[in-house]
Amino acid sequence: MKIKKQIVFFLVLLTISGFAFVPNVVGVSQKPKSAVISISFWYTENIAEEPGVIQLITDFEAEHPDIEVNALYVDFFDARNLFTSSYIANTEPDVMRATRDWIPEFAASGMLNPLTDTFSQEDLDDFINISIEMVTYPDSEGNDQIWAYPQLVDTPAIMYNKEIFELAGIDTSTLSINTSWTWDEYLDILNQVNGTEYEYGGETHHVYATTLAGMMFGAQPYYFGHGAQMFYNDEIYIDSVAIDSLESRLALQFLKNLTDSSVTPNWLDQGWGPLNPSFRSGKVAMINQGPWELKQNIEIEPIFQGGDNLGIVQLPHDEEGHRGAPVGCHGYVISKHVVPNSAEYNASVLFAKYMSGQEAQKIGAIDYYHVPSRKSVMEMSEVKEAFSYPYVKAYWDAVQSALRVPVSKDWAQIETDFGDRINEYLAGEISLDECIANTLVRWGEYLPKKSGDLTDDVIQGTSSIPSYPISLFIGAIAITTFLLLRKRRI
Repeated sequence: MKIKKQIVFFLVLLTISGFAFVPNVVGVSQKPKSAVISISFWYTENIAEEPGVIQLITDFEAEHPDIEVNALYVDFFDARNLFTSSYIANTEPDVMRATRDWIPEFAASGMLNPLTDTFSQEDLDDFINISIEMVTYPDSEGNDQIWAYPQLVDTPAIMYNKEIFELAGIDTSTLSINTSWTWDEYLDILNQVNGTEYEYGGETHHVYATTLAGMMFGAQPYYFGHGAQMFYNDEIYIDSVAIDSLESRLALQFLKNLTDSSVTPNWLDQGWGPLNPSFRSGKVAMINQGPWELKQNIEIEPIFQGGDNLGIVQLPHDEEGHRGAPVGCHGYVISKHVVPNSAEYNASVLFAKYMSGQEAQKIGAIDYYHVPSRKSVMEMSEVKEAFSYPYVKAYWDAVQSALRVPVSKDWAQIETDFGDRINEYLAGEISLDECIANTLVRWGEYLPKKSGDLTDDVIQGTSSIPSYPISLFIGAIAITTFLLLRKRRI
């Protein structure tokens, strides 16, 4: 397993010299003429999960000695934009681990190879339906294609500190992974645990009940959990927007009241960065979090004592049973620059299948608390007997009842734009009316009208990648080089 350091070095020289684009030289699919087929791969797992990725790649190379995987860690929050800028510069990886909302965006921009014909019927029968739905999107002719091999599925639940709950007088033996509070019950719990004195790490904390993740991720459990919608009937058109509805306004006002109350830290001390540290230091009693943090919490963080002090309940629900967060999915995509039926393409498909296969998902479920996208993995005796199984099963059950959001090429940008405006509203920088109005203005720049061309949400092929001037190629290469140089490498 190697990182192509010579490519990074060449990019630096290319950027300094001012040469914007040299065809078939810097592209990661440009392979050495040898008996070994080299493919490049970007992964985005967190530091607790990284050893499992490395081991899987090592095992794959051992089984396929004629294939070399040049693997590179890329931070999850950089990966979406980096893949796009790298594609423009022809330096993107052959295979990448991508999340559900990036996949249709990449496909719509003509950056991915469709993989439908590489799926066996056995695979299609084994993957849970929602995992295939999230990676399926029309091609340039309007035909549905599968664009990724699903690796896992996920959705948030509530993680809580049992010791803090007990100190607050809450009998945690009455709570289970199937517990879901109403919003009134949730508020009662928040008020009950808030301000509890909790000693941990040599410090005594007056505990905050909860804290928000920020971005749209943090808002979704509250927004959708109050029955609000972003679009009526999940139709992604500017004239189907539902964020000005009564339900939407009530949900956003609930969020604002929560962030302005004493049960959460100051807004400047909230967000994705402080979320986990606040919880793991005993300063916050509970957070909304996904299964990707289970490995870190249960096996690495001493505060949760091998899982004994970590409780999980489902997200709150409204009177109609709505829970607030949508299903997530990660899958392996293959760049359009990899020529179909070439040796590199066949190796890339083989690798994507391996990384999403039964054995890989079994290891993920047992060792890393991943929620499998394959039904057969959840039925394996080794998985059911594993320490991780009750936690994985809790999130597996949550996935089955979680919200299905539309599969749209614009969804990643939709969430980003709305999330940014919500953050400004929660920070007190804009009013609720401005939050809604400013989001509508931003969405209006790219969302089609329902009465317009109904093919607006169908991919347009590689022509949708703009013909950038030389200066922008230089910028793309510079960004790519900078990010690659600062990442962990195998």
